[in-house]
Amino acid sequence: EMLKENKQINVYEERVDIDEIKDQYDFVYDCTGFSEDQIEDYVEFDEVPINHVMVAHIPHVNPHYGATKHTATPDGWCFEIPLAKETSIGWLFNNTITNVREAKENMVKYVEENYGLNLLEYDTIDFSFRSGMRRDPIDGNVCYNGNSLFFIEPMEANTLQMVNFANQMYIEILNPNDDAELEYKKEMYSIEIVNRINHIRQVTSMHYLAGSVYDTPFWKFAKEKAYNFLKDDLQFLKYVINMHKSNTFYPIDNEYGNYATHNFLLMVRGLELEETLDKMFWDFIEENDYTYVEGVDMILNKLGVHAFNTLETP
Repeated sequence: EMLKENKQINVYEERVDIDEIKDQYDFVYDCTGFSEDQIEDYVEFDEVPINHVMVAHIPHVNPHYGATKHTATPDGWCFEIPLAKETSIGWLFNNTITNVREAKENMVKYVEENYGLNLLEYDTIDFSFRSGMRRDPIDGNVCYNGNSLFFIEPMEANTLQMVNFANQMYIEILNPNDDAELEYKKEMYSIEIVNRINHIRQVTSMHYLAGSVYDTPFWKFAKEKAYNFLKDDLQFLKYVINMHKSNTFYPIDNEYGNYATHNFLLMVRGLELEETLDKMFWDFIEENDYTYVEGVDMILNKLGVHAFNTLETP
């Protein structure tokens, strides 16, 4: 409605085929959602251990809490979001480990124990999903955003921030001085968008890497996937190295994606991952047959960062 009221914007309410109209405009923003047509250009997030969600809206409980909750469950984890008039509760799991019937039974038990409600009295929907992103955020004059660009499972709830970030990048390419500048900006901003999405992937994986109080098939599966994903990620290991050296993050960057550097450190400590990440660092050195300093130099140099003079072999 706000767009319709803006006299500087022409709003056409019709279903369109992007391929058919893109040549009529300088730029097209595709926010049409996920489509099976984009699979060939889709990077699957194989490290994500969940692929199914069951959602219901139930009455608020007393006392009413003023924040979202994330609770580990034997099947995966559960989100609880206080809306204006009700609470949205979602049960996330992997349907190759826990089937939908078992997950529903476990969710019913959870709601009864924590809310004193019979979930079967409320409407529940469930659906599978896939986490991933387009390989190229900008294709010719088409800029992708929303689920047409990516889908990240909701652990870190960064979708809106990521959409806004992509929009900022796309705005920067609207008025290039020439074709060379346009192509340069498209390439650079595509890299920025992909890097930001990968930051979210890395931080999300840290939560699974930390595990939970449950020693179930799901959590064994989730921890293994997270470890294998992070242990070969040079961008992530840069931070592991600096933590290993000084127990604090050296400010190579002012932020880690959506996360200020000090917040990233607090997250590591809050998840009690210091020992796990320390092991990850030494596994990397051993598997690649590096000495300590050689391993550090190799990673930092690959990232375009000079190794610190203070590094010493322990």
